[in-house]
Amino acid sequence: MSLLISILAICLLLSAPAQAQEDAYNASFCSSMGGETEVRHEYTYLAGTSYIRVDCETENTVYEGGLDKRSSLDSVQQALFAASLTGKKPAVVIYNTDGKIGRYEHRIKVACERAGVAFYSVP
Repeated sequence: MSLLISILAICLLLSAPAQAQEDAYNASFCSSMGGETEVRHEYTYLAGTSYIRVDCETENTVYEGGLDKRSSLDSVQQALFAASLTGKKPAVVIYNTDGKIGRYEHRIKVACERAGVAFYSVP
């Protein structure tokens, strides 16, 4: 029965819109890390105040999660900025939806290595 439920969950994730799919992956990943999703952090800049939401935050690390798509190219910046606000280590988690390291994952991984940001590719 558990296998059937897992297969159904995967099928639903694959057919969901991209943002819903990413949110579900973030929730699952963050739960496995013992973290909290969508943690809000306010900041002040020259023209006022604003906030960000961290995809997953644990005691020591802020994780920016994203699909293996072009839209995740800003994940390194987001992780670094969240780390600057929290004093925690930055990390990027890319959800590999096609079973290969494509051009976007490659670019993100190289940028992470260069910036000293932990990089994870989760199948």
